[in-house]
Amino acid sequence: MTSFDIDRVAPHVASVIGADIHTPSSAPLHLALITLRVGTAALFMAHALVRVMTPGSIPQFGLFLEKSGLPQGIAVVWLITVFELCAGLLMALGLRTQYMAAGFGVILLGGIALIHRHLGWFVGEHSSGGSEYSVALLLALFVIASADMSGADRLRYPRVVR
Repeated sequence: MTSFDIDRVAPHVASVIGADIHTPSSAPLHLALITLRVGTAALFMAHALVRVMTPGSIPQFGLFLEKSGLPQGIAVVWLITVFELCAGLLMALGLRTQYMAAGFGVILLGGIALIHRHLGWFVGEHSSGGSEYSVALLLALFVIASADMSGADRLRYPRVVR
């Protein structure tokens, strides 16, 4: 019995049928993935920008982190803030997207563990500050990282659209 090596066969099949196997077959999906990546990056950058622009926000958040058991809370807040701004820009541009998504995921998981889990699940009308929004962002980051792994969010279009 021989094994089937998809990585060896797929490029040959793709060249025969004229397909780009590393992109989705539809331009709308391309645009949706790019929109998700850029929009999610913008959410993180906006979050960091508000923190920087609001007087007292960084020291207040830093003190909260220190009371929660993290040493050097203000330094941690600055690291998170700088990461959100820089990684947000890189992710919006489609650079090192998997790594940026992983870093954002770590921040979100930390936020859930320290803050949101104590406030319940819902955000908004049913509660205040729960984990719901952070989990939605984690799911978006999973899709973004997966699209980056497959090349599906690149600014390339199937031959039909060109």
